[in-house]
Amino acid sequence: MSFEPYCRLYFQANVELSELLSKCAELLNGSLNGRTVQNALLYLTAKENDDFDEGRFRLEKRFVFARYTAELEGLDLDVDEDKFVQVVCDLVSSLRDYGIQVAASCEFEDRVIEKTGWNWSESSPDHPDV
Repeated sequence: MSFEPYCRLYFQANVELSELLSKCAELLNGSLNGRTVQNALLYLTAKENDDFDEGRFRLEKRFVFARYTAELEGLDLDVDEDKFVQVVCDLVSSLRDYGIQVAASCEFEDRVIEKTGWNWSESSPDHPDV
C-alpha cells in the first residue's frame, strides 16, 4: 500500500479561527492565504467544524464534535512519508503546548501516538491537556 500524504486534524480551542490559522502558519513556517497555510511540504486548510457541538464534545469526549477541523495534504503525492508524518506530529505537539486540544485522523495514527504521546481513540478518549 502506498502512502497517501493526508491527515485530518480536529481542534478544540477557545481562540478564533484566524488566530488558529496564524499559529499554524507560524509553526509550519508557511504562508497564510485565507483559510489555507502552505509550506514547502504541504498545505493545511482549516474551517469551523460543521459537526461542532460543545455539549457532545464534553460529554462524549469525541473529537468529531470539536470546534475546528483542518485537512493537511502533501503538495504532491511524492511527498516523503517520514517528513510528512514528522511535520504533522510536530504541529500537533506544538499546538498542544500552545493550549489547543488536537487529535489526528489519518492512516498513521499509531505514529502520532508514538511521537506525541497521545491521540484520540475509543480506549483513550481523554486529551492529556485537560
